[in-house]
Amino acid sequence: GFISTLAPGGKVREYKTIQGTPELPIHGVAGMCFFKGYLYFNDRNGLKRRRLDGGSAIEVVPVPGSKSFNDAGCDDKYVYVTGSDCIYRVDADGNSNKFMDMKGVNGIKSWNGKLFAVTTNKDKSDLYELDPAGKEAPKAFGLAPKFAGIDGIEILPDGTFLITDCHGHKVYSVAPDRKTVKLLAEGLEYPADLGVDFT
Repeated sequence: GFISTLAPGGKVREYKTIQGTPELPIHGVAGMCFFKGYLYFNDRNGLKRRRLDGGSAIEVVPVPGSKSFNDAGCDDKYVYVTGSDCIYRVDADGNSNKFMDMKGVNGIKSWNGKLFAVTTNKDKSDLYELDPAGKEAPKAFGLAPKFAGIDGIEILPDGTFLITDCHGHKVYSVAPDRKTVKLLAEGLEYPADLGVDFT
C-alpha cells in the first residue's frame, strides 16, 4: 500500500508520496487526518503517522487493544480513530485510550467544537452527534430509514453534512437542520471516504 499526493483538480502530483518498507509495511490505508504537523493514517490494524514536511520516517502510534481500524479524524486536542465497534482517542504525546463503544461506527469528523460519526450497520445506518467528553450516549439524527450503509462524513462551513452511502451507492447532503436529505450522486461503486478542499 501507499499514499499519493494529488493536485487541485485531481491530477496525481506524486504517485507514491508515502510508502512502506519491508520493516514497516503499509497494507490497507483507510482514514487520514492532519494533526500537529503530522499526517495520521489508519493502516487497518494500526495507526501510523509521518511529518507533513516529509522530514521523518513513518512512525507507529501505539493504540493498545485496537483492531480493524477504519476512519480517522481530529480536533485541536486529539486524533480519533474508529475501530471494531469502538472509537479510540490519541493525544499529541501519543497517549491513547478507548473513547467509547459504538456498534458499526465508521466515519468520524470534528466540526466547530462538536464531534460527529456515522454507522455502517445495514439495519440502522445513521449520523450521530457524540459527546466530546465521551460520557453521554451518541445522539442519532433519526435518518436511518433513508440509508443503506454510510461510510464517510464531511461537514461544510455552514453545517451541511456530506455523506457517502457505500452500500446504497450514493452520495447525500444533510442540511444543518439534520432532517433534510438531498441526493447528490448515485450509481457509484461503493463510495467510501471523502474529503473537501476549502482552499
